[in-house]
Amino acid sequence: DVEHGYGDIRMKIALCHIIGALFGIGQCDQTNIGFARIFEALGNNHYIIPITVALLGSTINATQQHHGASQRPLPIPALLEASLLALGSMCGSRYCSFNSVGIEGDKAVLQMDMLSPEDKDVFSCQFEEVCISTCDIITKNSFLASSLVGAYGEGSIMPTIRLASAIAENGPERAHQLLARCGVLLPVSDMLRDALVAGDFYVFASCVSLTSICGPQLTSNSENSGIQSLRGCVQMLSNVLTIDEGDGDDPSQTKVLSSLKRKCVFAIERLSNNSGLWVTIVTHFIPCVSDYLVDKISNGNQGDIAALAAGLKVILRVVSLPSHALTIAQTNVGASLAEVICNASADDALGSSSHDVETLALQVLHSLTSETTQQQACDQSLEIDVLNAACSVLSREIDETIAYDFAPNTKLALEMINLIVSDIENTDDISASSSPRVMAFVETIAMYPDLIKRLCATLLHLGGMNGSNNECPIEPMYGSTILLFEGGCGDFGTSLDAAIYLLYRVAFYSALVNSGSGEEFWQIFSMEDQRAANVRTKTATKTAACAIFLSVLVDEVNGMCVPRNRAKLDFFHNVSLPLIRERLLDGLHSGVEEFASMKNDADSVVIFRYLLETYDIPQSCFGLCNSPLMLDAAFQVLEIILAEFSDILVQSVVSDIIPLTALFNLLSVSTGDNHVKTKPEMIRIFAAVTLSAAGKLGILGPAVKRHSLRSLAIASLSAACLMEEQDSVECLAEDLTGDGASISTLCLRGIVDVLSEAVDNESTLVMSPAEAKAISSSLGKKLSTMVIEQFMKRENGDYNMGDEEEVGKLPEVVLICALATYEDSLVHLCNQGGLEALSLLAAEGLKPAIIALHDACKVDSESVLKVDGHASVMQVIALHADGTSMTVKEACMDLLATVCSGSKRGKEVVSSTAECSQCIRFASECITDHGKKYVDSSSTESKCDLLDTMTEKALTPSPESIEMDDYNIALLSISFLSSLIHVKESRTEIIQDEKLKEALSLMLEVSPSHVMKFAIASFLAALGRYVKDFSLDESHYSVDGLSMMLLSAFNPKQVKQGARFSVSETSTPLFGDFSEMHHHNENLVLATACKGFEYMLCHMPQKLVHEVLIVVLQKFSDMIKYEMRITKKIAMKTKNSGLLACNISSILIHCSHRLECQSALKKESLLSDLIRLVMLNPGEKIGEGKKDDGSSSQERTNWQCSTTHCLQCLALLSVEPLEIEGDKTWVDIMSRVESEVQVARRGKRPNTSRMGGAAGQKSNAVDISAVASLKTFVDNQFDQAGSVAAKRVLENLDLY
Repeated sequence: DVEHGYGDIRMKIALCHIIGALFGIGQCDQTNIGFARIFEALGNNHYIIPITVALLGSTINATQQHHGASQRPLPIPALLEASLLALGSMCGSRYCSFNSVGIEGDKAVLQMDMLSPEDKDVFSCQFEEVCISTCDIITKNSFLASSLVGAYGEGSIMPTIRLASAIAENGPERAHQLLARCGVLLPVSDMLRDALVAGDFYVFASCVSLTSICGPQLTSNSENSGIQSLRGCVQMLSNVLTIDEGDGDDPSQTKVLSSLKRKCVFAIERLSNNSGLWVTIVTHFIPCVSDYLVDKISNGNQGDIAALAAGLKVILRVVSLPSHALTIAQTNVGASLAEVICNASADDALGSSSHDVETLALQVLHSLTSETTQQQACDQSLEIDVLNAACSVLSREIDETIAYDFAPNTKLALEMINLIVSDIENTDDISASSSPRVMAFVETIAMYPDLIKRLCATLLHLGGMNGSNNECPIEPMYGSTILLFEGGCGDFGTSLDAAIYLLYRVAFYSALVNSGSGEEFWQIFSMEDQRAANVRTKTATKTAACAIFLSVLVDEVNGMCVPRNRAKLDFFHNVSLPLIRERLLDGLHSGVEEFASMKNDADSVVIFRYLLETYDIPQSCFGLCNSPLMLDAAFQVLEIILAEFSDILVQSVVSDIIPLTALFNLLSVSTGDNHVKTKPEMIRIFAAVTLSAAGKLGILGPAVKRHSLRSLAIASLSAACLMEEQDSVECLAEDLTGDGASISTLCLRGIVDVLSEAVDNESTLVMSPAEAKAISSSLGKKLSTMVIEQFMKRENGDYNMGDEEEVGKLPEVVLICALATYEDSLVHLCNQGGLEALSLLAAEGLKPAIIALHDACKVDSESVLKVDGHASVMQVIALHADGTSMTVKEACMDLLATVCSGSKRGKEVVSSTAECSQCIRFASECITDHGKKYVDSSSTESKCDLLDTMTEKALTPSPESIEMDDYNIALLSISFLSSLIHVKESRTEIIQDEKLKEALSLMLEVSPSHVMKFAIASFLAALGRYVKDFSLDESHYSVDGLSMMLLSAFNPKQVKQGARFSVSETSTPLFGDFSEMHHHNENLVLATACKGFEYMLCHMPQKLVHEVLIVVLQKFSDMIKYEMRITKKIAMKTKNSGLLACNISSILIHCSHRLECQSALKKESLLSDLIRLVMLNPGEKIGEGKKDDGSSSQERTNWQCSTTHCLQCLALLSVEPLEIEGDKTWVDIMSRVESEVQVARRGKRPNTSRMGGAAGQKSNAVDISAVASLKTFVDNQFDQAGSVAAKRVLENLDLY
């Protein structure tokens, strides 16, 4: 019945309140003992939980069925309220009450704010089980939504909110999804507004909790979607943040409101996971939260810190969309975040969690900056806020122990500021100096001097100037660097790259704008804002910073400061880079000047030298000299370095291709560039002085070769030599060198070192013929003029060359002598007055000049005579022979010999020179001294055979050998005297020297050198032409004596010991040019002697003629027999044999015309030899199958001439009947000769061996006879003399 049912319901209501109270007691027990005993009492089955859930379900159904009934109402609404309260407590609600009226909203809000999530972790599983069971019941049939709007009475609203919020807070995600789908959030927006208006903070807090948890699960496509209501919740929660907390008159109320705000921030942080709410969050929450962040940053409350972090997470989450970023950027959130970061930097008021808040704030600003710069829609106020935040972080002193933790913040700050820099850089143009954005950037940076110092310190760190470098004698004064970290930084590979790039852009914009803020940067950079006690350290720090910065800017293509936007390279190269370099050069010049003023301080000198060498200051300045804009400033620095530390400057020039190229280019700087204020001649002199110093040290040439700058070096130095006339009078090289050297001399020193190479441990100039020709054509006249001017100065007493600067060491002298060794360049020198200069140098005993004159003499001896080149070397011989080296004297004698042998005028001019007599005496002494070495070694006659006498054996030196170091000069002296013999005055003096005669006689007899013998024989043969002068009273020569000297050549003697020569011709090589090697042999010597006999034959007495004939006929016979040998002939023996045969046969012709000599000629042996030679006719076979090299042609001609001579002799000797011993007739002689020649022609010996049977084989050779040979000559139309002579022989012997 009704009464029984009413009592039953009341009992259930009481039980529900008891259950709620039990769980409420457990919530209040901080020791968790209460919950432990409750769940222990419930056991594993937990029957009470499903029973209570079932009760709620049945109550809901009963309420829906009896709603509006007329009979006495049962307390079903009270039961519904009690069951909701009981299940709320069982689901983990932290607030226990028997009815909604008993809930104190303010305390509940504060309690909710103080509880931490960890408080429910102990029994979370039990709560989740209850939540799931309950959620399945209450989410059906729109119960929650209906209950919240009062469909089940006003009393069920609060318990429903309590239960739903408990399920939301303690239930699993599945429960959250069920709550979101059941439409519970639809009325929440209105409830939030009403609760806030009514001051019901508990309802408000519960709705906030329910919204924050279920809101992320809701989408616009969800069933019973309440997305629109949720957006209204977001708007309402955002508005809460704008409520003024008052002046603190009611602390409790302020505290509750602060807690509500934090609750709102946390809720929106969770709701921000729902992307459908981002637009609403951006529109309403972001503007409201910015002021809240600023208000709470100074509050040390841990809850405020957590709320700050939550709010920053919301912004960070929604800013990822570009459109949202632009919207957020237009709010005041940037200033708020900047203030958060700046306050955290100034005072760590936020406690241990400040780092996380700062990181989030930086992340938000970084995202805003990145998105806005990409969209090119950066707001200037936001940009300034970001700069303030980034500069504040980068200016901070970070302890090494926490550096790792703060590295991400530094990375974000550095990336942000570089993003702004890059965005400003993309707008760089000619009007950037007046850009408000640029000026704002510079002014903001200037507000953070610590940042500027840290960037400068980072620059020094790049150059190795830090505390870890023990070798650095400087303690930098900028302080610590910014916090550097591993890994990349935005578009940069390292944090160091990013920092240096930032420094460059800050420096550029500070130099670009015309404001005090820009100068503040440069004052800090140059340390003008500091009054350092140690001026030296301050100057060193400033100088090092400028030097390192300049070295960083060297790479203009891929360097650290090159714009990432390649479209801005032109602006970089033409505007920003020159502007920064100019500032740095000014600072560097100031530092160098200050160090120059401290040159008397040893420590300062050490530091300055360290800076110059370590940071490549000269190299950087030289590299900048290539730019007309930088030339003046760089040149001023280099001038000071040259004056104080020239050694470092010179070494720096050759260290790299850039300074070396720049220095060569400075040699050709002109006056046409308006950017260059320094006088061009001063720049050229500086370059010439530096290159000359490098040349003196011998380091310029190797550097030029190493860097492949030879062509540029030669061209630049040559051009600078010719530009000296353009220099003003007051600009002299003496100003820089102090040694009186002209710019031409300095440049020539450089050229000499560039061309110098070490050959056989000696330095010599090496150049290609093309280079020599080019240099001589451009500098030939200049070199000649400079050499002549040197001698004119010395002649006038204006300039005296000391020992330290000999003539041969002057660069113009070295170069002109080297050029003269090349045929084409020598021609240019001759046409430009070079021979006159060489002649003057030759008079100084300079061997290269003498050799150059000799080479010119070979081409045109007349040109050498015109410049008195012969007189110059004769002066060396006559006046300075004692102090001159042997090689120089050899060169002099070689030149004189060539001049005299070149032309008749040459002999006459030399002979008429005042020093000729002294030169003749010198030559005679050289020959005499050389001959003395054979005096004790000539007692052994030669026992050699014919081959030995005709072949010069290779000599094997031994320790006891005779040293022949004067061999060359003796040989040249003989050649010189041989030429002068043809001039009467000189000849008269020569024939009066008895010692010379004796030396020549001895040397001709015993010298092992055929070259020497040939020279002596030539001298004696030439002397034989002037036998009339032998009658002079003082002459030591006679026909008999001269003839006997020449005859000694036919009977040579050899010295007991081998002789060692200083020339190579005496050592017969195993391989090489054999024709040249065999040219000087015994045949040549004897042929020359025969020429002398022929000259004197008409002056010889009969007896002497017979003696001569005996010797020469024997040699003639030996040669003919050798020609008939069937074995292979040796080239050394056959060379010049035609010449010898020709000269001997010429003597025979002379004797054949003299009746008194014919008896000596009509001997069977001679007649046989004459006939043999006619029949063999060796001239026909010479050169067969070989290329005619000239010598073979001449040899063939000599043999043909000799054959003609033999025919003529036979013609003369066959006139009268033959009367010889044994009654031999011409026919007998011819028959015997024919037999011998037949054997030689057939290529086999007479049959005298045991193999004679083989001789019976038939030969293919054609039989020849003397008559046939004579008839062949008769028919030869090309040799008329031989033809006539052969015809007469046939006629005389009646052989036709």
